[in-house]
Amino acid sequence: MMSTASKILAILREAMRKRSLSALIIPSSDPHNSEYVKDEYKCRAYITNFKGSAGTCLITMNEAYLWTDGRYWLEASQSLYPEWTLMKDGHPDVPKLEKWIQLNLGSDVLVGMNNHLSTVAEWERRRKMFNLVPVPEMVQPLMPLVENPVSKLYARPEEFCGMRCGEKAAALIEEMERQKCDALVLSALDEVAWLTNLRGSDVPFNPVFYAYGVLRRCSPPKVHLFVDAVMSEEQGPSLELHPYTALEPYLRTIPAGTTFLVDEYQTSQWLFTLLESLGMRIKGVACGPAQKLKAVKNAVEIEGFRRCHVRDGVALTRYLAWLHDTVAVKGDTSVTEYSAAQRLEEFRREGEHFVQLSFSTISSVGPTLPLCITSHHVKAPQRLCRINCILWTAGPNILTVRPTSRERFVLGSQETRNARRTRSFSRGTSRSTARCGQLAQVVILLTCWRVRRCGSAG
Repeated sequence: MMSTASKILAILREAMRKRSLSALIIPSSDPHNSEYVKDEYKCRAYITNFKGSAGTCLITMNEAYLWTDGRYWLEASQSLYPEWTLMKDGHPDVPKLEKWIQLNLGSDVLVGMNNHLSTVAEWERRRKMFNLVPVPEMVQPLMPLVENPVSKLYARPEEFCGMRCGEKAAALIEEMERQKCDALVLSALDEVAWLTNLRGSDVPFNPVFYAYGVLRRCSPPKVHLFVDAVMSEEQGPSLELHPYTALEPYLRTIPAGTTFLVDEYQTSQWLFTLLESLGMRIKGVACGPAQKLKAVKNAVEIEGFRRCHVRDGVALTRYLAWLHDTVAVKGDTSVTEYSAAQRLEEFRREGEHFVQLSFSTISSVGPTLPLCITSHHVKAPQRLCRINCILWTAGPNILTVRPTSRERFVLGSQETRNARRTRSFSRGTSRSTARCGQLAQVVILLTCWRVRRCGSAG
């Protein structure tokens, strides 16, 4: 009897056969190039059973592969359906997906991909390596229907923004004029939220909402927002609302020959192709004006950063004091990874302007250290004790900013920690080399943390 995973692959391969495709690429993203997506776009997770936030599938007529980076190698190896093969992206012995296609299938074969789920830059890069063709979404029709409640949007108070929507639109228009462009389409959800000073909850742990924004050179500036949502309050004259699906009909009303400024690393290939078919001129850039302006914080935002980190620092200090007193001093063995993460959330919720966590707190201790990128502790929590080394990553959504903490520390006194190191070294030198793989994985993950932490410091 065929498993569910095998049945899905059989259906997809039959659809590929009808289109003469040798391979099908299924990414993790959505039409807005998001890393974290709502349930209806979790196609890759549905067909592979791998729930990590990053990964790309390749289905051929005989095999099925998943590429994912070092953060998720262990999790993917444990969760993938048996019909799938893990490809450790970044490993020196594993070719990139595109290179694998060239080496094993050739450059002349037809490879399908939904062009709603690929950026312009990514599509062009792959198109140069093999025959990439757009195909309709094949996985979503196989997934259970997902209820999508109407989004509820709320305005971010001006005291935290420093600039009104109209002022941000005017700044974007100035940049458009310098680039000699007439219009701009924003696809990235964080950019739309930044421009409109609105927040939502379409994606868990992310204060964003599914929408497109269109801005044209005019005075006074007006942002056309394409979204299916209920507004918590009346919006000003700088914002005009349209249904989410009305983007294409609206673009058709814009005269042919209009020059659009397009961020090739955020805009989907579908939208790019649509603009071309409507006779628009397109000026592609590697970094759009909204991304640049959003990155330069005004005085109000900078002060918000400072105040937020002070409040979050208080919560973390209270948490560490509680953890030390409960586990290291009193020796309470009832505390687990999960209950400790819940306690940290409680301290954060008590802070002013707290909205929600920015992701499920990742807490790892003992044998689960190699899984420190995932929130596995909810299902199988490990107990904490005095000699534990704890790794955790956590962060809240606050009205001013989204701070993230990645820390590791050892419970117990200095003498306990020194004794633990000595015993660990003695045992480690006498054990088989099979355990080295786990230790190497921890080193890799810690290195990734450090690189990401330094890279995101700004």
